Amino acid sequence: MMEKCLIYHRQFYSEMLAGEKPSKSSHELAVFLYPDVCEKDSIFSIEMKKSNQVYNFHGDSVSVDSHGTLLDHHSSTTEGQNEMLLLQMNMIHLLSSKLYSEIPREDVRETYLKTITILLEDMEIIPKLALLFGCQDKLLSHMAMKCIASLILVQILFTKLPIDSWMNSCLDILSKEPGSQQSAHWVQTVTVIVKDILKGKSQDKTGTLQKLLIPMDTALHNLYLFTFSSCRGGSQTSGDFTQPDDESVATISQLAVVHLLEVMVGIRNHLELNLSCLKTLYLHTPLVLDFVTSSAQYFIKKKLILLLKMCMLGQASDDACNPCHASPQQDSHLHGDLLEVSFTLLQAVSLGWLKRIPVNPRPCLFGGSEILDVENNTPGPDMVMLRTVSLILIKAMEINLKNTMDAVKDKGCLKNELQSCLSQLMLFLKMHLQGCAQFQQLPHPCAWVSFVFVEQDDDLVEVASALLTIYTHCRGLVSPLVLTTLQTQTLSVYYSPH
Repeated sequence: MMEKCLIYHRQFYSEMLAGEKPSKSSHELAVFLYPDVCEKDSIFSIEMKKSNQVYNFHGDSVSVDSHGTLLDHHSSTTEGQNEMLLLQMNMIHLLSSKLYSEIPREDVRETYLKTITILLEDMEIIPKLALLFGCQDKLLSHMAMKCIASLILVQILFTKLPIDSWMNSCLDILSKEPGSQQSAHWVQTVTVIVKDILKGKSQDKTGTLQKLLIPMDTALHNLYLFTFSSCRGGSQTSGDFTQPDDESVATISQLAVVHLLEVMVGIRNHLELNLSCLKTLYLHTPLVLDFVTSSAQYFIKKKLILLLKMCMLGQASDDACNPCHASPQQDSHLHGDLLEVSFTLLQAVSLGWLKRIPVNPRPCLFGGSEILDVENNTPGPDMVMLRTVSLILIKAMEINLKNTMDAVKDKGCLKNELQSCLSQLMLFLKMHLQGCAQFQQLPHPCAWVSFVFVEQDDDLVEVASALLTIYTHCRGLVSPLVLTTLQTQTLSVYYSPH
């Protein structure tokens, strides 16, 4: 039976690549695409239809059980069963993505859509796929997540089928089991759906995102707060780890939330949506800053620092938004929220936050904690961390300065505040670069900018522009009689753009 399935899959795959109408009917395709997953307790409270069906394939009769699974009494469990599951899920994902990322011919589109409707409505495939969440085979679990995400997106965009069952199950898990491995899988599913919406060809991205995110707004907001409150003061608020795998589960959950936050920041920077789940990073910055100095894994804290950089620069992650289809609209409250982030960051710096930021003493690549198979005398610390911290602090100073300039009463102490922040930044860099002879022997104090940012041209431009703005504004804070003194002071605290 498996050999016959492979023949049909190969034929259908070739037809999809060629953009041709499938030679099989929608019912036949649905049967062969439906994954044979072993039944166990499901978190879905859905009553499955109890009717057996029989479909004919060129003279061969194949029965289908109450869940749509192919029944072949001559077959037995083999090592190839997982490969067949992966093939089926990959084909479903590809079939779904053809609908929302491409524009197939009308007859092809009709067949694809009818096939997916049968899988969703008649065979109730999503509860079946959800059973693979957390299974030992990580690839199966990952493909099940991607497959569910693509099916949900097709439901939202092209069918009138409700997503209430999936939504209720998702909200139930996120509310009752935040921080669990099961919760992480659901968060990853939501992340993939949102990414596909942003990268797809839909013209109404805002409306589509509203359909998905409005019901989840409160649950996602509470999940963020739980995640960033779970590692504060160097310990877990929910109790110490009791099993060896607990820390791994917490890390997986935290990483899933950070990835979702990256997408949410991209939405905030490109689309006009006013939802609590999109504002969490902006309105709860103290939690994020505390998390960075907590006992969480270094690479997660590093990703959060990079996420703060995305906020400050108004960027979106490379895989979260298609620049060709990005909307120029932004949330009208974004400027005020950015100002709040900047003020909170500068306040944290004044309270010694920079002294508590962990920086790996060795270079890091691809977000890891260290480089393998490199001699111990590798020079320099994690420059990505140093560079990003420096950039977000300089941008925070620039944003705060532009706003404060409008308040005459604040001008007297503004210069001292800026100098204090930059002095602490220099102490932070010197602390982590004390073993670097090149940094210690810079020809001029202002040369720290080119030293720290030499490997990242776009960041170098951003920080140079911000420093120029700071310098220009500071020149206007005082009268020409004390300008010479001010220039000397600004040189001594490293923000002259000369």
